[in-house]
Amino acid sequence: MDKTIEIKLPEILYEKLENQCKDRNITLEHYIIELLMEKEYTKTQVQQLKKIITIDLQKLIMKIQKSHISTDKDINKVLKCIPYKNLNNNLPDSIKTIIKDFHKKKHFQDDYFYLIIDQEKIVGYVGLDFHHEPIPYGEYGFIYCLNLNKNYYTLKNFKIIFSFLQLILKKKKIYNMDISSNSCSIKGETFKKLGFIELTNVNQVKGTIQKKIQYDIVSSHKEEVIDLLAIKDLKNVLSVNRSYPLAYLYDYWLENKGSIELKKFQYNHQTQVYLLEEHKRLEDKTYYYTTVLLGPIDLYDKKVLMEAYHILIKELAINALSNPIIIDIPIEIESVINQYIEYHDSRRICWYRKIISS
Repeated sequence: MDKTIEIKLPEILYEKLENQCKDRNITLEHYIIELLMEKEYTKTQVQQLKKIITIDLQKLIMKIQKSHISTDKDINKVLKCIPYKNLNNNLPDSIKTIIKDFHKKKHFQDDYFYLIIDQEKIVGYVGLDFHHEPIPYGEYGFIYCLNLNKNYYTLKNFKIIFSFLQLILKKKKIYNMDISSNSCSIKGETFKKLGFIELTNVNQVKGTIQKKIQYDIVSSHKEEVIDLLAIKDLKNVLSVNRSYPLAYLYDYWLENKGSIELKKFQYNHQTQVYLLEEHKRLEDKTYYYTTVLLGPIDLYDKKVLMEAYHILIKELAINALSNPIIIDIPIEIESVINQYIEYHDSRRICWYRKIISS
């Protein structure tokens, strides 16, 4: 319903409005209504314009942000690996210290230690060496370290690094590229996306042996203590709890021979299990730690694996009942062996391989 109002105007303003009404040939009442409606319409237009400008600004901001993200991802395209000796005179002290530490190890090769570069900035490093072991490992290139700035952790960047290493291996006619989860902090899912397969998976447990154990039946076996210096004469044996190449382990065992004992167990007249037992000092604690060695065929026989670990559990119950232990449990028998161990801490150690096409 229309409302009626009265407006009191100054005489000069009234005369001005009246003249404009005559020009438009409308009444003063209609002219005032028209002015008010035009005012409201202009206000609405301004609000709509503000809304349009705001939306356009938001789109522009998003476009700029995406541009920055794209720029960050473009670092994938400029990463390259170069021999560290190319920058030998201009290396940061932190890198010099790392290389100095690696030089202390027998298997370090200057020609196969690379810096990962983004333009002129060092963002990481990677080291490669070469091994030959009994089948199924055979001949392979081992990536013993891969350190990359977290800002560069993208699938494309890892592809660049591993593609470069593949080319190095192909030139040497080596077609297996191996890496341990001990060598880097890359997750297992990423390795799978990069074409690696998981060869071994153990759960390394810090804990204690259960005091009351219901033992499963263990085959009768002969036990013999062997001189540790004979370890390199053992042919066709592999470490069950695999975290490093055999050559690394041999060097470690011989360097620490004073605290390591090598035992041989034989059962069924042919199956041989070797246990390297040592006291390992970590984090202000001394742990009883055992490495299990088996022949390549026995390594993948679940029954033999179970038998070897039952022997190990009995050894631990005798020698380390009141001491903390470290035990590496293969995933294949983990559910059975868990019952004997009281967990304090654990971590997964996996060995990955990528087969390179010739």
